[in-house]
Amino acid sequence: MKTVVLLFTVFLFGCLAIQRQTKPTISHAERLYRANCSLCHRLHNPGLYTYQKLETYVEKYGKGLAVKEREDLLKYLKEASQK
Repeated sequence: MKTVVLLFTVFLFGCLAIQRQTKPTISHAERLYRANCSLCHRLHNPGLYTYQKLETYVEKYGKGLAVKEREDLLKYLKEASQK
C-alpha cells in the first residue's frame, strides 16, 4: 500500500512539474501592452486591427513610454496585427 501511495505521489508531482514547464511565457512587449493599454480601456485583440492603425494609437497614447519600450510594443503589435 505504501508503494502505491509513493508511486501516485511521484506521478502527481511529475505531472505538476511538466504542467509548469509548458505554460506559455508572456513577452516583455505583451506585458507592456497589457499594463499600459488596459489603463484606459479593455484590451483589444491586436489581430483585429491593421498595423498602421495600431501604430497611430501607440504614437498618440504611448508618449509616456521610453523609446525602447515603444519600439518593443510596436514590434509586438506588428506581429499580432492584420498586417
